Amino acid sequence: MPRRESGFSIVELMIAMGIMMVVTGAMFTMLNPAQGTYAAQPEVSDMQQRLRVAQDNLARDLILAGAGPFLAPPDITFSTLSYYFPPVLPYRQTPVGGDPQGSFFDNRITLFYVPTTTAETTLRNDFKPVGVGPGSTLEVNRVPGCAANKNLCGFILNNAGITTTVLVVDGDTGNYDTFSLTADADEQLLTIPVSAPQHAVGTTYARGSKVIEVRQRTYSMEPDKLSPGAFQLVTYDTTADVNLPVVDHVVDLKFKYYGDPQPPQFRKAGDPASVTYGPPPSAVAVPPGNCLFADAMGTPLLPVLANGANPNTLIELAKPDLTNGPWCPGPANANRWDADLLRIRKIGVTIRVESAVDALRGPLGPLFNRAGTAKGGERFVPDQEIHFEIAPRNLNLGR
Repeated sequence: MPRRESGFSIVELMIAMGIMMVVTGAMFTMLNPAQGTYAAQPEVSDMQQRLRVAQDNLARDLILAGAGPFLAPPDITFSTLSYYFPPVLPYRQTPVGGDPQGSFFDNRITLFYVPTTTAETTLRNDFKPVGVGPGSTLEVNRVPGCAANKNLCGFILNNAGITTTVLVVDGDTGNYDTFSLTADADEQLLTIPVSAPQHAVGTTYARGSKVIEVRQRTYSMEPDKLSPGAFQLVTYDTTADVNLPVVDHVVDLKFKYYGDPQPPQFRKAGDPASVTYGPPPSAVAVPPGNCLFADAMGTPLLPVLANGANPNTLIELAKPDLTNGPWCPGPANANRWDADLLRIRKIGVTIRVESAVDALRGPLGPLFNRAGTAKGGERFVPDQEIHFEIAPRNLNLGR
């Protein structure tokens, strides 16, 4: 008998190949989303890390806002800066390129606080800056507690590697300005050479005004020069005199302010030292009082802000509340500030970041503040946002 040939017919081969192609296509269909997820997850982790860095930096400086010197000698009665001027400003205050005094922006903030320092003294004579930049000299009293061969310990140009910024503040008038040291203080002549900002020119500080080292920080969202169309969260530190990037690819930054609805008042009738916040009225002022009080008896100039059933619960302070006066030290002062800024007790912060990779951002909309080139949802990495609130302890001493 003839032997039968074994094998597959052409029909059977075509059927087998078709089945194999269907199975292979199904496998690749399943693998494609996995590839998108694999590409997206590292970026998600990076965004979360950027949010943590932004929160840590902002929270650290916000919690310190208003801190006064805790080693102050008896003649310097600083407990918090908010008894002299507002240590939180809703605008960018810098020696160069700052916002107009008395303005309001919800995406930038300036903070003041006193670091751990021995640089604390008072003016020995009246002081008026000679002009913008270097050339002015503070004549001050000896710093109590310095070593025998030191009179102005702490007032060093680069103390611990940080350029010293000096705050001069007059508690009677509400005048304040920050100056940069241009050289070490003269221990024998008791003088401190400083560079003056624009808004300090024309202001005279009376003898006895406070002179102390201070930290001044500004946070804002600025264009990223290395990535067109993108923005960074940056901080301006007067000790470095430069914008320092904190995190990249920030698409939104918002600050909200919550304040005391009650005006400043005396805890004890007729006792200016018991004022709840802000500078007390001065008995030597003409007329007695200041931008917060109409007279030496403590009649407040600030109104009570409506706050529903509870008059002591914090209320959100909007732009009109913080830009309509009364102005301290006065409406014509180059470094004027709204007295309602002293009401601030809590700051809310919202920050939103985007993927740094265009191919992981989809079309403009709720998920993306800035459009990218991603076409499929499996490769979308939506913007991430965080919100937190800080109540600086040094702004709540009177509550």
